[in-house]
Amino acid sequence: MTSTNKIVGLLIGISLQSFIAIESRAEDTTSCLFNGQQRLCRVEVSGDDLTLRLEDNRTIEVQRRGRCTDRRKEGITTRSCNVRIGLPDDFVYGLIVRSSQDGTTISSPRLEIKLPELAL
Repeated sequence: MTSTNKIVGLLIGISLQSFIAIESRAEDTTSCLFNGQQRLCRVEVSGDDLTLRLEDNRTIEVQRRGRCTDRRKEGITTRSCNVRIGLPDDFVYGLIVRSSQDGTTISSPRLEIKLPELAL
């Protein structure tokens, strides 16, 4: 393989990786339950990370920390990850559970966010 072919192959590989990264980002407006209170929010998903934009323009960043656990039982897939939840004026550590049936739940000791329409 010539050096030109290697460079072209490398550029194609980088382009594909960039396309996959862009393609994995999706943003939808959905119903969110914050500690049982219903609100509308926009959700941006990038892999295991989420960004929630609330009606009042507050933003909550959910970033995966460490490994995730995947389970499959009776046709239902569940993915659990430890996360850092960046609140508008603070941050806490918690857990995100994404289910193919029940949607997504983000929880910490004092916060629970349910996104029933955001399935795995």
